[in-house]
Amino acid sequence: MEKAHGSDSGTTAHIERFIIPKNADPTRTHLNRKLVAYPDGIKDRSAAIRRRLEEAGLTRKIGNNQVRAIRINVSGTHEDMERIKEEGVWTSGAPTI
Repeated sequence: MEKAHGSDSGTTAHIERFIIPKNADPTRTHLNRKLVAYPDGIKDRSAAIRRRLEEAGLTRKIGNNQVRAIRINVSGTHEDMERIKEEGVWTSGAPTI
């Protein structure tokens, strides 16, 4: 788990593929899947975080250096991913932010 400071726009650019990593195989990008559906009118992760904070009912101003999101990196072996895919839980019930 990692605190995301500021707007965390670099991570958003990576996740949304605004910036293509040098080690990404362009012949395999069609295999990418979006597992989180954004609400209507929300185009990317940064906008989703902004909207969530606006709707949270906060009574204090959020400072520039405050944490706005927490990143969680989930990883596993190739075998783990194949098992998850076979069990059908890989894409079932994609959450909405």
